[in-house]
Amino acid sequence: MPTIERIQDVAEELDVAIELRTTLVSNLDEARRHRFQGSPTVLIDGLDIDPTRRASTDFGFGGKGHGPPAIPSEQMIRDALLEAQL
Repeated sequence: MPTIERIQDVAEELDVAIELRTTLVSNLDEARRHRFQGSPTVLIDGLDIDPTRRASTDFGFGGKGHGPPAIPSEQMIRDALLEAQL
């Protein structure tokens, strides 16, 4: 999975220990419960790594629109990991 690999690479670059967990979301109730806003959804301590999506309640199965392919940028991951360290 390219998103997981990118997260691992950035965490290694920053020398940040992480625990990755994947969750299969198969219906709208699960999407709401897991704050799933499309694929991929990456949360750190329950917060979306995209600060512009954190207040959204638009949970479901659409794409996240990070660009083709829909993988968060290294900078977005880096910023979120550093923010979580504070």
